[in-house]
Amino acid sequence: MSDIWILFLSLSWWSEPWLVGCPTIRAGGLNWGRQAVDTSCMAAVDLLGHLQGGAFRTGFLAALPDELSYVLFARKAGALSPVQGMSGAEAGRRYGFLQSLPNVWAEARRKGFQLLSGDGIGVVDREVFVGVEGESGVDFLLVVDGPAGSLPEPEFLHLLFLAELGLQESGADASDLPVWLQDPLSYLMRAPSPVLVLSEPGSGADQLVQSLVDARFGEDRAVFFHPGRLSEEVQLREFFGEQASARLGEASVVPVMDRGARVLVVEEVSDLSQSMQLRILALLSDPDSSLFWIFTSSRDLAAMADAGRFQPALLRQLRQGELLLAPVRNQRDRIPEEAERLLRIFRRQFGRSISLTGEALEALRGYDWPGNWQEFRDTLKSAFLLCPGSELRRVDLQFGNWNQGQADDLNLRHRTAELEKSLLLQAYALHGGNQVQMARALGISRGSLQYRMNKLGLGGREE
Repeated sequence: MSDIWILFLSLSWWSEPWLVGCPTIRAGGLNWGRQAVDTSCMAAVDLLGHLQGGAFRTGFLAALPDELSYVLFARKAGALSPVQGMSGAEAGRRYGFLQSLPNVWAEARRKGFQLLSGDGIGVVDREVFVGVEGESGVDFLLVVDGPAGSLPEPEFLHLLFLAELGLQESGADASDLPVWLQDPLSYLMRAPSPVLVLSEPGSGADQLVQSLVDARFGEDRAVFFHPGRLSEEVQLREFFGEQASARLGEASVVPVMDRGARVLVVEEVSDLSQSMQLRILALLSDPDSSLFWIFTSSRDLAAMADAGRFQPALLRQLRQGELLLAPVRNQRDRIPEEAERLLRIFRRQFGRSISLTGEALEALRGYDWPGNWQEFRDTLKSAFLLCPGSELRRVDLQFGNWNQGQADDLNLRHRTAELEKSLLLQAYALHGGNQVQMARALGISRGSLQYRMNKLGLGGREE
């Protein structure tokens, strides 16, 4: 992703004509001082400063300021559908001119972009940018509107549009974030501390938090603390440095609070002991603290508070920044988009060109996904690796095989089975199901391989 940012900055710096009118950028590099520059140029300068600060990691369009509204459409199954920004219903009401007045934005289809006055197209007192990309027609359509005079130059917005498409095409998403978590990520990029992320197990909360940390703070400025099954004494020792724990003995362990973190992530906050909860509540109440706190949980904290197992005062504090993630069963309309995103990743990762049939897509949309996004991803990946042809069909999908385990699960049998399945699937994909080659690569006999494959319901060619 950093390569795309460098390319974007290089192009915007040296190639784009809008820079000619921006002396604050041309003179001596990126100078964010407020000089006598027109508002459209200043808007571009402000946006570049925001992007330079790391906001590009969550997407170029997501860095647009709050006073601007936007929607990105992509052609799917012959129709343009919103994939980022406002919802389809809202976009249809706001930008109805796209269908009713096609001649108004004809220049955008010829030139690639166009700036319109909103007064004549139903967006009163605002100006509207329309960007178009496509090899033969309109494959991608970006619409941005804001108060008159507030938009960056159209050339700059067009470059931002191209950078966003390049980012999506590259699939450069280190945390593998589901498409429906992009909007929550944009919200969290501006949210104050503390943040409480609530979700069902497997909903992608870990990926969301990691993306937030990387984009907003930088991974080297974060400390993650997972209390898990640790006793109260060990939690206090590892977090604050108390010497009560015999588990660590005299081992040299730097306490969490002494690591100079800018952001602190407490995973599954319900596992904190009562003493830890009270100590953290005191830290959250310190007005002079600059530490950013992120908490996650997949449990009913309110019920735990009623039962006396969670501090009500801490819960009230955390709920000020509460964010509830929707499960996959509530995201059925976006499953096709997420499936295609994952398939692009798998194609690059495993070097196979496989597409999804309509019946397989309907099966994905119709399943309830008790394991949420993790089950969705694992099911699609297994089907992709085991698919014998170039099309992934309904029969290739195996539902109900997801095993929900805890992050700190020490069950050796479960962990061994997960590793075995992962290696078998990768060997299957690498050698096309050829059992002789698979057995040789895995260092086991063909009989042992067949036994393990039968446990997973796999087939394969013997030669």
